[in-house]
Amino acid sequence: INFRTAKWPENLKNSRAGKLMMWRVGWVAAQPDGETFLALGNSQNIGQANHARFNLPAYNKLFATQRTLPDGPERDALFLDAKKLFVAYMPYKFVGHRIETAIFHPWVIGYRRHSFMRAMWKYIDIDHDLKGERSA
Repeated sequence: INFRTAKWPENLKNSRAGKLMMWRVGWVAAQPDGETFLALGNSQNIGQANHARFNLPAYNKLFATQRTLPDGPERDALFLDAKKLFVAYMPYKFVGHRIETAIFHPWVIGYRRHSFMRAMWKYIDIDHDLKGERSA
């Protein structure tokens, strides 16, 4: 086996064009809706988020239908059916789940862990008085 290495932009371009046989890449949800991950198998996203180029009409129909429904049991049932197809055909091999831990000093102000936002650093500050007391 010959593995070809490349920089991220080239790998991304080749993956979207369907030129890679396999590629390990991570994915992070940007919102609290499972549709984000179901979109990875939607054939309309081939060349975009659907790097596996997965195209299964039954899955596509479930995906399209769930987009028209409000949150609730009917939509949840479609999610479950779509997930079953995703697992059966396995266009992606999910190998890990991130667990993040953050430890902050007491003088850090404003830190609130957010499930989806990664750029929370611009909202925090330092209480220099409290930091000085702890250092003394």
